Amino acid sequence: MTVIKSGATAMETWDAIAHLFLDNQASRALALKNRFTKTKLELFPSMSAYCQELKVISDQLANVQAPISDPDLVLQLISGLAHTEYDAMGMLLSNTKPFPTFFEARSSLTMEESRRARHTPTVVGTTLHTAVNTNSSQSTRDGSYGRGA
Repeated sequence: MTVIKSGATAMETWDAIAHLFLDNQASRALALKNRFTKTKLELFPSMSAYCQELKVISDQLANVQAPISDPDLVLQLISGLAHTEYDAMGMLLSNTKPFPTFFEARSSLTMEESRRARHTPTVVGTTLHTAVNTNSSQSTRDGSYGRGA
C-alpha cells in the first residue's frame, strides 16, 4: 500500500500512516487482553519480571486505546499469584484499605521476595548417605555374629 499519493497534503499523508498503524487496533487489543489475563507469576523467574510484563502489556493496551485501570492492573497482579507461595500475600493486598496502587503492590511483593530469599537456606551440594543393614545377623558386643552364639 502506498502512503504518499501525488498531490496529497501533509494531513492526508499523516492520516494514511495513522490508518496503517491503527487498522488492526481491535484485534491487537483482543490479543493483548488475552495475554494480560493469562500472565501468571509461575511463568516468570522473578517477581520483578512478572510485574514488568504486566506493566508492559498494560502500556501496550493503552497504546491501542484499550487502557487497563490501575485497580484492574493490581487485581490481575494478585490473580496471577494464585497457587504460588505468594498466594497469602495476594490475599493481604486484596484486602488492603485503601486498595494499593500497582506500584505499591509491586513494591510489597518484590520486598517479600527479597525477604524470602534472605531467609531461605542455601543447599550445599552434599548428600546424606545412610546404610541399611538388610542382613538378619547383627554384630554383638562380644564380637560374635548372629543370634544365640
